[in-house]
Amino acid sequence: MCGILGCIGVEDAAQVLHDGLKRLEYRGYDSAGIAVAHEGDIQVDKTAGRVEAIEPTHIPHSTFGLAHTRWATHGEPNEANAHPHTDCAGRIAIAHNGIIENHDELRQQLRQDGHAFTSTTDTEVIAHLIEDAYQATGDLGQALRQARHRLEGSYAILAVHADEPNLVVGTRHESPLVVGIDDGALYLASDIVAFREHTDRVVHLEDGDLVRLTPQGLIVDGQRTEPVQAEQVAWDLEDATKAGFPHFMLKEMHEQPRALREALTGRTQPGSIELNDGDTPTCSPSNETARDRGIDLAQVADHDQLIFIACGSSYNAALAAAHEFEQLAGIEARVERASEYEPNPWQTDRAAVVAVTQSGETADTLRALEAAKQAGFTTLAVTNTNGSTATRTAHGWVPIRAGPEISVAATKTFASQLAVLHNLAAHLAHLRGFTPDPRVREELDHLQDVPTQVQATLDEAGPANAVGQRLADHDRCFVLGSGPNHPLAEEIALKIKEISYVHAEAFPAGELKHGPLALVEEGTPVLALAPRTAEDPEAMISSMSEVAARGADVIAITDEPQPIEERGFQTVPVASKTEAGFVYSALVQGQRIAYQCAVERGCNVDKPRNLAKSVTVE
Repeated sequence: MCGILGCIGVEDAAQVLHDGLKRLEYRGYDSAGIAVAHEGDIQVDKTAGRVEAIEPTHIPHSTFGLAHTRWATHGEPNEANAHPHTDCAGRIAIAHNGIIENHDELRQQLRQDGHAFTSTTDTEVIAHLIEDAYQATGDLGQALRQARHRLEGSYAILAVHADEPNLVVGTRHESPLVVGIDDGALYLASDIVAFREHTDRVVHLEDGDLVRLTPQGLIVDGQRTEPVQAEQVAWDLEDATKAGFPHFMLKEMHEQPRALREALTGRTQPGSIELNDGDTPTCSPSNETARDRGIDLAQVADHDQLIFIACGSSYNAALAAAHEFEQLAGIEARVERASEYEPNPWQTDRAAVVAVTQSGETADTLRALEAAKQAGFTTLAVTNTNGSTATRTAHGWVPIRAGPEISVAATKTFASQLAVLHNLAAHLAHLRGFTPDPRVREELDHLQDVPTQVQATLDEAGPANAVGQRLADHDRCFVLGSGPNHPLAEEIALKIKEISYVHAEAFPAGELKHGPLALVEEGTPVLALAPRTAEDPEAMISSMSEVAARGADVIAITDEPQPIEERGFQTVPVASKTEAGFVYSALVQGQRIAYQCAVERGCNVDKPRNLAKSVTVE
């Protein structure tokens, strides 16, 4: 899940690459490096640590080059293992995102052939494979093509050669790579955000494509059945900046009302939800013709079961939505961790598989999605990224419209995933002719009010900030949530541990007596999700009393503070009218507690240790 960037035809390659790498750091920040061609040589500047340690003015002037920011998988995060890597003669430089699974075998063979290695990464073997192939072909593109045939694993690779000025080549297999097209300049990167300030025209590459960037234009060789066509990006660079906030995470938390409106726009009206304005799934694998592309959602509605596959926050969103599919649409819903999922071919007639992935490039989810498709399941992807691998692998896809999310911790994308899945459940109910009970229909009628309620909750930040500050003095805490709020408790616990490094665990309130209560001691912070709309509000208050009796510091996140405060508990208020509304508003307060705790502890909120935004390796 590293970030790679190449460019050609720019005024100052080092500066363009440096600026782009800073925007790619959400993909990894263990080390960074830039390589440019200058006066017949390759000049490489790299460092352990972050991009800011590289000074672009110290790099020779060039109009083309490549760069890399690393999330370490093979080899320590030091300067020797930083990319770009070069061949023995230092004439070829490459950057790679992915994992080469047969690197040990290749390294041994290359050493026997006389190659010398300077790092312990899996990536360096690529540079030496290209070196051998170039000696035979004299063509960098052909050399990269030959080298990739010997690779096993996932990769997006960029390469330049000192003897081929004004050429950048790239290829991909199971790792993202997208081209940016500007007047007189071309870019090649892991993510559009790396070059969005320069252009809004992009080409999403497919597995097997080999691309050449030249001053004369773009050349793509692959197995495509249709011409390469540029698409226009729907968001601008301002969406990917902090816009005056101290952290991307805080900015993205405050963008949730707008993101939720986008997720619901054109899809909701009292009593019904529609997926329209082009949101009917339309994407499919590249080897199918346009006539064959896409599926009708009626094909999904025909199934009696949905199997959701996801990781991390997307998994928690799917868990929360499963309840809605069963209540709204009468469809049995099962949620599987994508990393553990193995398709059962006996289920293909009755079940469809829905992959939930923010980036559309999560390796574990893509593997599970492809396996489900190969087993014969109807597949659907729910993602934030048009043109991602997930949209091209699944039979169909639905966008969540959250806009760019830069902070490693998911905030607005989680909320948008949940809203779109909620919508999808209602739409499938309509297609199935299923009539939910009146209380569920009332929830649906109030879904349009959720963005306003979330905004009101964001405006009431004081109590959540105070709880976050108190939590910062502790090394562990617990989050309680029952029924449909248990997945929300899991998401809040995940936010706390991933950005503040406080060990947070979520439990259904009723499970406390079955083991977890032994962990509670004097002063242990316990957050409790206590909506007034709960089936049995007194049950949560009873659980809160149990942990308080053991000395816990109990705080209730609630939409009805008064009766809870009258019992002596502190509260963090939220604005909501319904059970579904509570989930979104309580989510915001949970995010705020996690954020404030991380700030108080001096953590890097946007770039937590050992983590990256898009997990493109298994």
